[in-house]
Amino acid sequence: DQELVGRSHYEVFPDIPDRWRAIHQGCLSGAVEKCDADPFPGMDGTLDWVRWEIHPWYDIDGSIGGILLFSEVITERIRAEEALRASEEQYRSLIESVDSAIAMFGPEGHALFANTIAAQSLGTTPEAMIGRTMAELFPPEIAAYQLHTIRQVIQSGTGVVHEAPSIVNGEQRWYRTSVQPVRDGSQRVIAGLINAADITAFRAAEAALRSSEQRYRQMFVLNGLPKLII
Repeated sequence: DQELVGRSHYEVFPDIPDRWRAIHQGCLSGAVEKCDADPFPGMDGTLDWVRWEIHPWYDIDGSIGGILLFSEVITERIRAEEALRASEEQYRSLIESVDSAIAMFGPEGHALFANTIAAQSLGTTPEAMIGRTMAELFPPEIAAYQLHTIRQVIQSGTGVVHEAPSIVNGEQRWYRTSVQPVRDGSQRVIAGLINAADITAFRAAEAALRSSEQRYRQMFVLNGLPKLII
């Protein structure tokens, strides 16, 4: 709402930081400067974020006549990025608090995400897993089965749950594994999320209970006790 032609930049923006004045002087000497995200305090106390570039412009004789300043207010984008980072941190915190191995894989079997439990069960770290294929992370027979399951879930859009043994650090463990589709903003399935819970202790307890029940049944039968006890 102001007429700008003929006015000083510093008159229009009286609170401009001294460092920007130094940048302007450098560009008047031939330098080219840019910044992808720079905080800009407003006169009303608000804080905006600006992306800017400054280039010198030249007269016909080759001398520098002044500078071209391109600026774009990106405050909303910065706020959206900060909100996304906060959301991702909350999501990772939630995933890390779950007592099971969680990892996300793309249609070609490349790891896209993993929590600490998943990485530790494979003898690696979450960061080192990213981008590696199932063939690099699992034994051949397990890798082939998991990749088939991931592709099946991505193609069908329907999750599956199964129980199976797996060798972890040389020891056989039992896992209840859920593989669920992951969708993007347009609801297109782009990956599969594996949630593997260690149920070794649970299966051992079940086996012990069945064995105990069997012994008691045998005891009742061998001793001629009634088969129905109330």
